[in-house]
Amino acid sequence: MAVSILAYLFNSLVASFENVRGGLIVWNYAVYLSIGAIVGGVLGAHLLQTFSALTLKRIVGVVVIGAGASLLINR
Repeated sequence: MAVSILAYLFNSLVASFENVRGGLIVWNYAVYLSIGAIVGGVLGAHLLQTFSALTLKRIVGVVVIGAGASLLINR
């Protein structure tokens, strides 16, 4: 498991470096996505401690169905 995570980390760092070097990063979007990822990580960790697994599965299911419906409606 640790070797797999280490390989993933190495590959991600190399890919990120190449994307930055190639000018492929839109930094305005990257900042907003990073903020969302940090907030989502903290909120997700809190929700995992607050709700049961079944409740979280139901919440995720409703969100996914809602997102799918939104995509279909706004075509």
